Amino acid sequence: VPDESDVCDYTVLGNPVNEFGRPLGDIVEDCIVDLSDFLYFQVCLSISGPDNPPLFSECTDALDFDADLDVDLGDFAEFAMAFSPASP
Repeated sequence: VPDESDVCDYTVLGNPVNEFGRPLGDIVEDCIVDLSDFLYFQVCLSISGPDNPPLFSECTDALDFDADLDVDLGDFAEFAMAFSPASP
């Protein structure tokens, strides 16, 4: 993501980001992946899974790390790697 398009200045190097430079997993759009995002992840995980796409596009937009159009335990593994309990 080009720096001039990056909306999150302190994204950890190597964390996957969307086209705006926001870290994947940051569904509340505060530039960090933390417990507030995990609350949404739980909801998306409960309504999605293999061969069962989620009901809300917000789930796949922010939480589908492997781009397979669902939110499942594979995505949770990536979410856990992006998780940052501390603010920048």
